[in-house]
Amino acid sequence: MSRPPRSIYGVDPRTAIRLVTVVVVFVPFVALFHETLFAYVDLLTATGVPSSRELTLALLAAFSIVPPLAIAIRVADLLYERYIDE
Repeated sequence: MSRPPRSIYGVDPRTAIRLVTVVVVFVPFVALFHETLFAYVDLLTATGVPSSRELTLALLAAFSIVPPLAIAIRVADLLYERYIDE
């Protein structure tokens, strides 16, 4: 099998695959939960100064994407090492 290119538009191929993976996971996540995300934005901007409870809820919603992204990036790395970077 041929070696992968050294860079794609100046970006390392592994980094490019990671970025594509993030987009592939993030876009459906936002599409599935867009109503809830917009409700959080309305909740945070309704009173002008959000309470600590509202901020905690918004942070939990924002950080809930981190575990699926981390798992997806790890799987992409394993697949890259297995099939591309031989």
